[in-house]
Amino acid sequence: METPHHFSEDRFLQINSTKSGGGFTLIEFVIYITIVAVMLVLMLGFLWNIISGNIKEIAYQEIQQNARFALTKIN
Repeated sequence: METPHHFSEDRFLQINSTKSGGGFTLIEFVIYITIVAVMLVLMLGFLWNIISGNIKEIAYQEIQQNARFALTKIN
């Protein structure tokens, strides 16, 4: 016995292949957002280290300058 044409396997595959679009799936979107978030966090940490290092260097220079000034006044 032959199956009706509208239930044939070829027709099913043909219908499903035409429905697939070129958009993003939810999983792909979540993965891309996660990658971008990780990159932003790493860059923020790197910039934070640069800024805090700069602040420490400025404080160290100011302490050295004050110490030289105090030694000059003592002499």
